[in-house]
Amino acid sequence: MKKNLLLAMACLACSNYVTAQNDPVLMRINDSDITKSEFEYIYNKHNSQNVLEKKDLSDYLQLFINFKLKVNDARQAGIDTSLAFRDELAGYRMQVAKSYLTDEAAEEAYVKDQYEEVKKSGKAHRIKFVQIFRHLPQNMTQRQIQSAENQMDSIYRVIQSQPNVKFENFVNQFSDDNRTLTISYLQTPESFENVVFALPVGEISKPFFSPYGIHIVKVLDQGDLLTINELKKELETRALRRDGYTIGTGLMIERLKKEYNYTPNFAALNELKHSGETKQTIFTLDGHSYDGALFKQFASSHPMALQQQLNAFTAKSVLDYENSMLEKKYPDFRLLMQEYHDGMLLFEISNQKIWEQAQADEAGQSAYFYAHNSNYHWDLPRFNGVIIHCADKKTLKQVKKQLKKVDSSIDKKVVEKMFNTSDKPQVIASEGIYAVGENPYVDYYVFKVGPHIEMPSYTFTYTYGRKQKGPADYKEVKGQVIADYQNYLEDQWVKQLRAKSRVEINQEVLKTVNND
Repeated sequence: MKKNLLLAMACLACSNYVTAQNDPVLMRINDSDITKSEFEYIYNKHNSQNVLEKKDLSDYLQLFINFKLKVNDARQAGIDTSLAFRDELAGYRMQVAKSYLTDEAAEEAYVKDQYEEVKKSGKAHRIKFVQIFRHLPQNMTQRQIQSAENQMDSIYRVIQSQPNVKFENFVNQFSDDNRTLTISYLQTPESFENVVFALPVGEISKPFFSPYGIHIVKVLDQGDLLTINELKKELETRALRRDGYTIGTGLMIERLKKEYNYTPNFAALNELKHSGETKQTIFTLDGHSYDGALFKQFASSHPMALQQQLNAFTAKSVLDYENSMLEKKYPDFRLLMQEYHDGMLLFEISNQKIWEQAQADEAGQSAYFYAHNSNYHWDLPRFNGVIIHCADKKTLKQVKKQLKKVDSSIDKKVVEKMFNTSDKPQVIASEGIYAVGENPYVDYYVFKVGPHIEMPSYTFTYTYGRKQKGPADYKEVKGQVIADYQNYLEDQWVKQLRAKSRVEINQEVLKTVNND
């Protein structure tokens, strides 16, 4: 068994104790080094203004050591190797990493600029409209297209010549789509937007083409100006459809390409475009090569046009590489992940060593209660028993007579079973341990204080039990006993961990905590 060691810097000069001048090792627990930055991160977080109970440095240092000893115990138990643990940690990392893999500030600036441009263009509204629409399949011949165009021109001339006829009548008679529709910016092709958003309310367009077919549109209403947040959703949706990632992510990709010296191999790209495959390096990123074999593997599970595959492969490669670098590039990210990792381990090991054991170990609860019985004495006596409300005086006499013959530990279920032998209950019972002021019936009948209160329809009340200065059994205060027993188990666990572990603290580094 080894005692914990608190050693000064002079005792550790020859042990490679300091890892880096800007983030020295503050302590070593067994064979694990803990840096100053990790301790400061946790200490400052737990001593923020949002935390009720603040700890000074020396007190918190001991709590932190206990925390790390428990985490180390969890590692030795193999908790961090389970599939469930690794999946949860990976899921959390994925959520946290999202904010590091998109340029949120640049996205906000881009959206703001775009919003102003859209307002100037008159497209920052929702438009309600109906239309006369002819769908043009892609396999139509030029003659068929010309014929459809001529028919729509004829319909338009009739509309113009009959201004008193409702436009909706023509819609119902001639349109392939007679619904009333509402659109906002970026929800339809640009050729459609340019016409519809330029129409005043009540106006009817001339026939025009879009990728869908031929349209004659009447604008029914122009909604309120879209907010910047509503427009942002539309811009992100279009970016996702086009590129597979958001605007902010796209901006981040371009920035990372420069940071990691993204260098395309144009010879390989040309070979890929002409023959559909290549064995050459397609591009390098931070000195790492991404070749045709990697692209082929990616393309096999991403069926799309070749250029889209290349764009998606490049984007994924850049983001994956940045993702792998997050812990190295961003100390806050690394410390947050370390905190979550250790927190998960602490929860699981505490559940096994303390909480589940304390809940299930009734023999241990009982032994702890009797060993610490004086901790559970009450300042004032309490009533432990059953409160019985009877339907009439005759039932009350029966209750008093029968209960003289039974054990004093009788409970409410037994009482109700004894006297409720017909369809209509003759008694209503409740049980518990009551101090003065907790139950008006106990107050009046047992402690002789307070007003006389009657329960409707059960106006005759009788109490059966005893006064106690303290609990006679641990079950009477089980919740408190379990909480105290948990604390006892934790104290014993920490003592065992401390006794078998080696803790070394660099006192010189400790003096610099929060003093930089």
